[in-house]
Amino acid sequence: MRFVFLLLLLASTAPAQDVTITPFLELELETACPGDILHVNAVLSNGTPAEDVELRLVRHVPFQGLRGLKHTDEDGYAFFELTRTGEYRIYIEQSEDYNSERYAEFNYSEKCPPPPPKPLNITVEPDCNSSIMVVYATSGGQPLGNVFIKTKNWSTLTESGGKAVFPLQEGLVYLKANRSGYADFEEYIAIDCTPPECLSDKDCAFNQHCFNESCVNLTGTCGYPENHSWIDYGCCNDSDCDSGFECRNNACVELPPPAINASNKTPENITENKTGVPEDEPQEEVCVVAALPLVLIIISRSGLSV
Repeated sequence: MRFVFLLLLLASTAPAQDVTITPFLELELETACPGDILHVNAVLSNGTPAEDVELRLVRHVPFQGLRGLKHTDEDGYAFFELTRTGEYRIYIEQSEDYNSERYAEFNYSEKCPPPPPKPLNITVEPDCNSSIMVVYATSGGQPLGNVFIKTKNWSTLTESGGKAVFPLQEGLVYLKANRSGYADFEEYIAIDCTPPECLSDKDCAFNQHCFNESCVNLTGTCGYPENHSWIDYGCCNDSDCDSGFECRNNACVELPPPAINASNKTPENITENKTGVPEDEPQEEVCVVAALPLVLIIISRSGLSV
């Protein structure tokens, strides 16, 4: 009895030991399109991300062996590109810092549909002086290398700057270009090394100007060509002039003041009565009947006078 009591006393007086709980590690897996990407998040049971965990991706059925090796980042994240369908295993590096299963399994039964092809643009610049034809491949405004370019008799790949050089061919030149992931290009391109008719207006007649390396006649509705330009007249119709002007010989000329018609005088326009007769009394009407060399005969209402 004393022995049991002594053991209990010793147990009660012994110092308490720290108990360490090892968290459990789990993998959260998710596939996403486009790109056939497997997203992996390593999370501990206490809710914190598991950093720097080594993960090995193995295609198990049909067996293909190791397909990728990654370490999780500070957020416990890693990703793998899946190139084929099948059953996969992700083997988890074992550690004293956590407990985990040896591996996690998932089945990737269907790949993502292929993305639409990117645009492929081809431009051709003939160098007639050097007898070469320079072909440029671009996509989205950026040079595109490793594009297979084929003409009727020649073929090559574009360099990193998207450039390829061929011997010069004139006329309709067949050109085909392709690269994986990009839209195919196939066209006939017209190449002409005939010298241009003009490079500036001075190469053309005075009534022409240079447009797209060709001399083109100057035209207009109201004017004339002069020194490779179209000069507009001052006017072509009276409506082109301001009020009080008219169009004469393609120039606006001021109109003369309107003439005064004496027969249209009205009483209110007469400011002075020079006859001396009151305005309300009728005035004598004088008519010249005849004019003789020495005698003027005047007939009036009051009588005949000589």
